[in-house]
Amino acid sequence: MEYKKYFLEIVHIDAMISARREQIKYLYNLLCRLKECGTGKDIRETARKIKLLHKTIAADIQRLTNLYRNIRQIILGIKNKEHMLVLEMKYLNMLSFDKIAEETGYSRRHVLRLHAKALEKLTAVGDAPLRIPLPAHGEV
Repeated sequence: MEYKKYFLEIVHIDAMISARREQIKYLYNLLCRLKECGTGKDIRETARKIKLLHKTIAADIQRLTNLYRNIRQIILGIKNKEHMLVLEMKYLNMLSFDKIAEETGYSRRHVLRLHAKALEKLTAVGDAPLRIPLPAHGEV
């Protein structure tokens, strides 16, 4: 299941970006309140945190872009079109198995079987994700 972990990294990074964007919203609101009654030190510290979060999000977006590109290459290399479609919808479009079933007209059970078979075949071929270097967390 090494591929599944690798593919799910997209979901993890995307969730981190969303969480950090929410933190920025909170800090901007705090900054507005501090401008009315806070100290200069508080304002500078909050602005510094916002700037740091923006840099972190930019690095996360770069990681997400690289990961997306790598996963797309792996998925496009799959010969079975049904397997390719299910993996693409699941990991690149971030759809649930129920939504994939709805969109393709397959039963949920069939989608789950296709997904498992696709991951099984990828694993049998080799560990391509291990050969594709990704920037470490925090690197750009």
